[in-house]
Amino acid sequence: MVQFESKWLKCRSTPDVTVNPSARIFCFPWAGGNASPYVSWGNDDTLKATGIEVWTVEYPARLTRIREEMCETMEELVDSIVQSIHALLDASSYTPIMFYGHSMGGTVSYEVALQLRQVPHVLFLAAAASPIISPEHIQGYVPWKNMSHDDAIDRLRRLGGTPEEVLSNTELMEVMLPAIRADFDLLNYYRLAMSQKENIRQVKSPCKGVLLCGTNDKVVPMEKIKGWHGLFNPKLSDSEAESVKQPLDTHIIEGSHFFITKVPARMTVMKILVEYL
Repeated sequence: MVQFESKWLKCRSTPDVTVNPSARIFCFPWAGGNASPYVSWGNDDTLKATGIEVWTVEYPARLTRIREEMCETMEELVDSIVQSIHALLDASSYTPIMFYGHSMGGTVSYEVALQLRQVPHVLFLAAAASPIISPEHIQGYVPWKNMSHDDAIDRLRRLGGTPEEVLSNTELMEVMLPAIRADFDLLNYYRLAMSQKENIRQVKSPCKGVLLCGTNDKVVPMEKIKGWHGLFNPKLSDSEAESVKQPLDTHIIEGSHFFITKVPARMTVMKILVEYL
C-alpha cells in the first residue's frame, strides 16, 4: 500500500485492493462538479474483483478545497494534476494507469495524458466533446464571470444535469457558482486556443482512447465526440481520420449527459472499464 498525501488526489479504494492493485484509475470531474460521484467506485464489486485502485482528482474551489480559487487556465490546472500524479507514481511500484474523464473531465484528462511520463493504458472519454472545434462555435461567447446570477442559473438549467431544487436554492448556488463560472470559462478559452490547428497534439502510443456517449445526451451528442478519433492515431492525417468511422472504440450508454450518476448506467460503465484492463 502506497503512503501518499496530496490535496489534488485521493485514494477511494479499500486496503484489500490498495495492497497490490492490478491497475489505477484516475477519475476527473465535470465542469462545476467534484469528486463525489466517484467516491463509491472504491467499493464497486466489479472494480474490486479485478483489483483496480480508484483515485479521484480533486479540483480546487469545492468540497474540502472550497476556500481555494479555481485555476484560471487549463495549463495551470493540468500542471498541478500532473505534478501530483508524478509524485504518486514515484512513491509506488509500477502499476498500469487508466483515466476516466466525464465531460470537461475528459478534456482535462486528455491534456494530463499528454504530459505524463507514464503513458496511460486507456483514456475513457465520457460525454466529452472533442477539443477540436471550429472557431465559429466560440464566437460571441459570453464569459460566465460576466453573467448575472439569474443568467448563470438559466444557462445551467438549459445545459441540464443540475436538479431544479439545487438551482432554486439561492444560498447553495452562491457557494457553487464561483467554481462553475471558473470551470466553464477555463474550458471555453481552452477550446478557443484549440481551434488553432497548431495547438492540437495527439496522445502518445500505446494509450488507447475509448469513447462513451449517452443515448439521450443533448449537451454532447455523438457528432460532438467524433473529433477525438484523430487524436489517438498519429499515422492518420486529418482527412484520413475523417474517413475512418471508428478508429476508437465507442460505447453507447443508456441515459443523458450525466449518465454516470444513474446506477444502471454506472454498472454498465464498470463492466466496460474492466474489459480494457
